[in-house]
Order: sequence, then C-alpha cells, then structure tokens
Amino acid sequence: DGSEARRSRLSAGGTFYKRFQYRVEYEFAGTTAVTDAYVAYAGYAPLTVTLGQFKQPFGMEAMAADKNGTFMERGLPFAFVITRAPGLMIGHAGARGSANLGVFGEPLGSAQAGDEGYAVVGRATYAPLRDATKLIHVGAGVTLRYPSDDNSSNAMGPKFPTLRFRAKPESNILAQRLVDTGEIENVDSYRIGGLELAGALGAASLQGEYQQVQVDRDGGKTLAFSGWYAQAAVTLGGEARPYRADRGVFEGIRPRNNFGAEGWGAFEFAARISGIDLSDDTINGGQQRNASAALNWYPNQLVRVSANYVKVLELEGGAFDSDEPSIWQVRMQLAL
Repeated sequence: DGSEARRSRLSAGGTFYKRFQYRVEYEFAGTTAVTDAYVAYAGYAPLTVTLGQFKQPFGMEAMAADKNGTFMERGLPFAFVITRAPGLMIGHAGARGSANLGVFGEPLGSAQAGDEGYAVVGRATYAPLRDATKLIHVGAGVTLRYPSDDNSSNAMGPKFPTLRFRAKPESNILAQRLVDTGEIENVDSYRIGGLELAGALGAASLQGEYQQVQVDRDGGKTLAFSGWYAQAAVTLGGEARPYRADRGVFEGIRPRNNFGAEGWGAFEFAARISGIDLSDDTINGGQQRNASAALNWYPNQLVRVSANYVKVLELEGGAFDSDEPSIWQVRMQLAL
C-alpha cells in the first residue's frame, strides 16, 4: 500500500588521455547524494588504480549494477555491506577473473567531523569454466573495518564507536526493519568474510553467497552474525544472462527480439531463498528467512517491468518476533 521512485540517477563517464577513466553519478530519489565520483588510471598494465567515491569490492550481488539485479531488491545479507565509500583501490581484471584491494573511509554523507576510521576491503573472482553456453563462477571477499570514536553508526559523538546491522524484508517501501541489532557499543573493529558461487547453462542461471560477520568489542564477547541467499533464474526465450569476468558479476538480460514488430521481448522467472541471523550473546537482533519469486519482462534492453512476491517464512527474536508478512510489489524501470 505504497509507492516510490526507487532510484532516479543521472551519470556521466568516459575516457580521457587514453589511460584515464572517470564516472560521476548523482541520486535524486530518496536521500539525494553523490553515488559515484572517481577517476581510474590504467597506465600501469595490467593494474588499474582508482581514487574517489565508488563501490567497495565485496559481494557478487552488491557489485552488480542496481539495474541488473534479478530481483527488485538484494537479498537479506546485503544488510552487512557498505556499498560505496571514498577510497583508493588497486585492481586487475582479466578474461577469466578479477582481483581488487582497497582502503576506504566512511561513505560520503555519513562521515562526521574528526577521524572517520577506515576499512581494508578485497575481493577475488575466477571463472574456471566460461564459454557461450556454460559458466562457473567462484569468488571470495573480505572487509576489515575500524570505526572511530568520532564516527559511529548513529553519530553519538566521541564517547565510543557503535555499529548497527538491520534489514528490510527485501522490500524498500516497507518502513519496518524486521531484524535489527540496535546500537552495538564499544566496537573495536569488525570483519566480514564472503564466499560466492554461481553458474549458468544456457537460459538457466544459479547464484548464491554466504557472509559471516565478527564484531570485536572492548570489554565484551566477540559477536558473530551471518547471512546467505541462493537463487535460480531462467528465461523463456533462451536468452543467456551475460557475465562480465573482469568484474565477476552478471549483467541484465538482452532480448533476442524486442517488443513490437520483432516480437515480445524476453521473459524471466526467478526464485530465491535467503536468511540472516542478527542474534548473538546479549544482542537479540532476530533471525529471518525469506522466500521470493520474480517475473521480469524485458521489452528491450533499456526497459524492464518486474513483479516480485516475498514471503517471510520465519522470524524469531527481535521486536517483530513471529511476524510473517507477505509482500507484493511491481516496478517499471528505464536505464539508458
């Protein structure tokens, strides 16, 4: 019972002086802010050096462009990911894999005055099998972040660093976050490890990730949280989901025949199950498990109409203990 402009972005990017690349993007929907603002230098082949505000290299689903996701929202483990932040990264991209390592501060717009802390983030991917009809993808990532006294998740000031993880049930329109750790105090550092596995055979594709978080606290027990998802998708017309080995992500479906005189475009069915556990020791953030189904219609490569159904299968602990809502949502998307 609601509607929103989920994203409304303008971006510009390109190449200058042969070896320099740039991208600037601004978000107008919701909280307006700069999403991307970076320059990359490719003069140290086979390495590329990137400086600015951009995506931290962690997670297959997180690294994929928003417009290319199979579902309208990412799975529950996305609650652990800080997507973009200012930083410096060195990366290598090849025909079968990629490797990136960077140092990042706090995301633009959330950093307060003073020391903002830092993070070291890295990801490596490899496709041992990749041809026109078959694909196997494996990947791993790690994040090690040290929040500072001046910058905690709720900007409480110089008393102590805090941290908070919470997630909506794969629907952004809902105001409720059914699982929520609340503010975790006296945080010294936290680390996230992630594993990725994906594959494709013709029109069918599979993708899954597992992420585990460990939070080290001053004077308290180390906390452990986790999240995972697994999904499958198939196109009715036989279109294969494009894969970019240099970034280790799937891209959007490209119809064989566009809607109109040529045909009806492409249709895709997908199913996903995901879970997250935000309870440990004295933290009762809750445990949640979802099942989702998606029907996507691609009239052409630029336009997409999506319908998603999300069912909360299980919810234990937290403020919404035992609630199991069902969610229907639709979206029309134009991405040039």
